[in-house]
Amino acid sequence: MRQLHVRVPASERSSVEAVLEDLDFEYVTSTGGDDSDDGDVHFFFPVPTAAVSDVLDGLDDADIDSDTYTVVTKGEFAHTGGFSELQREYSDETPTLSRAELGAKIQELRWPRLMYYGGTVLSVLAATCGLLLDQPALVIGAMVIAPQV
Repeated sequence: MRQLHVRVPASERSSVEAVLEDLDFEYVTSTGGDDSDDGDVHFFFPVPTAAVSDVLDGLDDADIDSDTYTVVTKGEFAHTGGFSELQREYSDETPTLSRAELGAKIQELRWPRLMYYGGTVLSVLAATCGLLLDQPALVIGAMVIAPQV
């Protein structure tokens, strides 16, 4: 299960509501500051993991500004009237990551550059020593510690 937080200008509120109602999602809204038309509206709603890409694609199809503030977090529990029905609806689908979630995962798992280049230099030094000393175990060890895939 995922929890989505979407912030849009008040002028786009009806578009987001239409997308969420078409997908049968229950949502909560909060306005940023006063209730005037120039404020922001925050949408909070739980979604099954397999439905995240459908929601994000629906927002894109509705021409919601691409600069909107969207956060996808892991949800532990949701007690709403229609959420169990949504889970059953999406339970047959294989849970997939949306493009945005996949990009965030890749950035999270990426090695820092200093560690990457330091590991490369250490591996090269170990392999060179293994070749100069005629020690195959040292050359194999250098391949093991090399950060390249």
